[in-house]
Parts: sequence; C-alpha cells; structure tokens
Amino acid sequence: MSEHDKWIKAFVALTDSGGEAKLSCPSCGRVGTIDFQFVGDPVSRKGYLQMWCRECKKGLSLSRLLIPHWASLVDWNSEKSLLAERIPSDITEVEE
Repeated sequence: MSEHDKWIKAFVALTDSGGEAKLSCPSCGRVGTIDFQFVGDPVSRKGYLQMWCRECKKGLSLSRLLIPHWASLVDWNSEKSLLAERIPSDITEVEE
C-alpha cells in the first residue's frame, strides 16, 4: 500500500470515529500525533481537509468534501492569520 493510500485510510478512520481516533501516523508510525483541520463554508459545509503529523510534518490535503457536522471548521473567508495559526506552513504533502 502506498504512503498516500495509508493517509486515505487514516482519513476514513478519522471520519468514522467522529474525530476521536488516536491514529498512528501513516508516514512515521508515531501514535497520537495526527492533527487535522477542516476549512470551508459554514453554511453549505463544503470545503477541504488538511491532515498532518505533528512529529514528521507529513500530511494530506483532500478537497471538495462535505464537512461532517461533528467537525469544527475554519471559514475559508477568515483572515489568513487564523488559518496560519491552525495549520502549520511546513507540512510536506504525501504524493499519490
């Protein structure tokens, strides 16, 4: 299974658990280091997800999602500084 596919599997586990799962990083294997943020429109709840490992700084971005109702989201019309506070700028996206 590719690294990208492992991150997709982690995304499914995250959403299936309502954001409560203590996931292992698909890249480095550390447990409980995955963080995530949904960004989108608060009315339609359409947007994207950024997932990353706080330790190895690898992650995945998925777009055109329907954001689950259990998930908090940052309005994509928010100030860029708010997004910068929540999503690290040094994430390396895993490749397909």
